[in-house]
Amino acid sequence: MPVSLRCFGSALRPGADTAASGNHSGDHPAVSAPNTDSPLTSGSRSRQRTGAEEPEPLPCATGRQQSSVMSRTAIRKNNEVVPPERTATAPSATVSRFWPRLSLALAMIIVGSSVVTGKYVTVTLPVYASLWLRFCMASAVMVTILYWKEGGLPQCSLRDYGIMFAQAACGGFLFNTLLLEGLRYTDPATAGIITATGPACALLVSSIVLREPFTRNAALSVCLAASGIALLHVPTPQAGTAPELMHAFSFSDLAGSFSALLGTFLIIGAVMAESLFLLLGKRMQRPVSPLAVSTMLCVFGTVQFAPQGITELFSGGLGSFTHTAWLVLIWYALGITVGAYLLWFSGVAHVRGSEAGVYTGIMPLSAMFLAGLLLDTPIRWQHLAGCTAVLLGIAVATRRTSKEPEKASGQSSRQTSEPSANC
Repeated sequence: MPVSLRCFGSALRPGADTAASGNHSGDHPAVSAPNTDSPLTSGSRSRQRTGAEEPEPLPCATGRQQSSVMSRTAIRKNNEVVPPERTATAPSATVSRFWPRLSLALAMIIVGSSVVTGKYVTVTLPVYASLWLRFCMASAVMVTILYWKEGGLPQCSLRDYGIMFAQAACGGFLFNTLLLEGLRYTDPATAGIITATGPACALLVSSIVLREPFTRNAALSVCLAASGIALLHVPTPQAGTAPELMHAFSFSDLAGSFSALLGTFLIIGAVMAESLFLLLGKRMQRPVSPLAVSTMLCVFGTVQFAPQGITELFSGGLGSFTHTAWLVLIWYALGITVGAYLLWFSGVAHVRGSEAGVYTGIMPLSAMFLAGLLLDTPIRWQHLAGCTAVLLGIAVATRRTSKEPEKASGQSSRQTSEPSANC
């Protein structure tokens, strides 16, 4: 019996014993009616009823504390304890449900800004030097957080460290290199929408590499993602007469279309590299915390970008870093890499994986909005149509995971999105 109920019962025991002896003496025929005037007989009668000597009751609340206990509990006629009113904790429960979802939404908004930041880095800064400095700053912060939270580096085998190094090569080096190279040929709104096809690409790669069943939902998700990418490249005919509309797609448009297609294929390669990052995590011999994986991703990414980054930095690239460029780079490292991670995993620990996957749909919307707001990127009907198709693909992909048994939220949601890889 809980301590509070034992105290509450001991506070009511004398009255309850008297009532039991007066009204329900037939329930205990072996016990004679003692003299209730003596306090000793009351204690001996309770010992006779239980057949053993009772232990000393725990100290119980009195006065205001006792009335507080009585207000939190109620006793029915059959002595069954009624649980406290749930309405008393409803506001705190609402708040506890609100903050995790807000964290997930903010994380995806920040991840959406990564393509806008990447476009600025591609146009104004040396790419590999910027990525190396970014991972250096992120590694310093993430290692500090890892030692504070978990006391040190993960205790795992060399094989698992090798897998994490391969994850860093896919989710860190290849993803960021292909994404930034693709941003040279396409706009950030298009890049953000293509990057959001990650869940569909993960289903496709899982069926090819791991021989997982390719269900109808998986096929529908891949088709929606492909149609969304195709809609992004539908040409917009120029205004004019009917003959002009027929020949609107000139050779200059063809060259521009080829450049856009090159950027699209590079970004699709980045998404495929991210899918390999997710699949490599399934090869780990023992589970490693998301904080440790993300930290090692940053550390190994620093090592992998070091040769090209240091070469660019000391061959004249350092002079291109203005005050604005350093602020953008700090946001790239601490806001996107570290901040998105902390927000995502603080929220994903409190929601189901299938629900967390739905929040990845915020990322392409954030990319489109921020590209139009900060870089004056024109948002065309192709962006809206392609984004709609990709969002439907995300919904179908997360519907697949909702039918599976719910695991830990962070683990199941990794099949749909991983901010540390996206960043």
